Amino acid sequence: MARAIWLVLFFVSINIFGQNIYFSTSYNTIYRLNDDNTLTNIITVNTGSDGVINDIAISPSGSFYGIANDKIIEINLQTGSSNVLAILNVPQLNFCLLYTSDAADE
Repeated sequence: MARAIWLVLFFVSINIFGQNIYFSTSYNTIYRLNDDNTLTNIITVNTGSDGVINDIAISPSGSFYGIANDKIIEINLQTGSSNVLAILNVPQLNFCLLYTSDAADE
C-alpha cells in the first residue's frame, strides 16, 4: 500500500515556489518569472554611463541592487533610476551579487 501511494505522489505535478525569480537582460530590463513560466516586464533601468547590469540581488525588504560594470547600484523599481552605492575599482572582472541576512538586519 505504501508503495502505491508513493507512486501516485511521484507522478503528481505540483508547482511550489518559495520565492520570486527575477532576470536582468543586457538591455537593463528586469523581468519576473511567473508561475505559468511566462515573464512579466518589471522595469527597464536607466544606468546612464554606468553600463549594463551584469547581475541583480534582492534584499529581504524588497530592495533591488545590481552590478553595472565596476559599480554596485541600487535600483528604484518605481522610476527605473539607479544610484551608485560603491565603485569596486577592479578592472573588468565578472562580478555577481549575493544578498544574505545577518543579525544586524533582523
